[in-house]
Formats: sequence, structure tokens, C-alpha cells
Amino acid sequence: TNLYALAFIGNEQEADTHSAIILNHPNGVTDQIYKSIVDDKAHSIFNGKVYVSQTAQLTNAAQLNRNLLLSSGGRVDTKPQLEIIAPMD
Repeated sequence: TNLYALAFIGNEQEADTHSAIILNHPNGVTDQIYKSIVDDKAHSIFNGKVYVSQTAQLTNAAQLNRNLLLSSGGRVDTKPQLEIIAPMD
């Protein structure tokens, strides 16, 4: 599973992105990239969670969030989450 997103916001706009990826099979692969460019008084929110279950052995999960603030009035809130339940054999 691959998720890619780009938000370019200004004025008083808000980009609010939430994602939840659940890997519950062996050898799973996921790649998530979220980028935002924030100007004026805009607000970007990223809340992404990757959950690797106990049955998801040998999984490759990547999550990347990058933000660029173009003004002092812009705001960015970022909450990347990775929850791994799968023990290494």
C-alpha cells in the first residue's frame, strides 16, 4: 500500500489529513509520504498511524511527513504513529 499526498494551502485554509494503515499479513509493505506547504494563516494537520499486527512478520513500513512554513502565521500539527505488535522470530 502506498499513500502519497501534497497540500499547498494559504489564507485561512485548513488541510486535515488522518490515515490508518493496518498490516496483518506477512511480508507486507507500506509507504506513506505526506507533505504540506503552508502560507499566510493556514493550518496543516497530519495524523497518521501504521499498525503492524502480530501476524505481520517481515513487514516493511515507512512513514514520512515534511512541512514547509512560508509565513509566521501558519501552523503545522504532526502526529506520526507506529504501533508494532509483531515480535521478531
